Amino acid sequence: MEGSYEQLFIYALFFTVAVETAALFLSARFLFKMKQKEAPDALLLFCGVALSFATLPYVWFVFPMLASGTAYVALAEAFAFAAEAIGYQFILKVGWKRALALSFICNAASFLLGLLVF
Repeated sequence: MEGSYEQLFIYALFFTVAVETAALFLSARFLFKMKQKEAPDALLLFCGVALSFATLPYVWFVFPMLASGTAYVALAEAFAFAAEAIGYQFILKVGWKRALALSFICNAASFLLGLLVF
């Protein structure tokens, strides 16, 4: 995929939002059996979009200034994982274990699929 760094970021942002939101819906509904009443579709959609929009700019524009190579990937992914887990815990009002699991699943899905696509 060609383009400026900023254009690639936009592609990655929409990719991340789509993958993580889909992973969140599938995990919430089928893995954790969360009902519509406890996690409405609109709230899951909000979480998937808002948390990706909140973390990906840091991953792309802040962490590359702090580290490079493997250290960059480790720090950036740890940040996204932790920040999104906190978001899931507070927005979805789930326990820490479930929030961490949701964050891990969503971030692993976007990271691994991103490696395949990009």
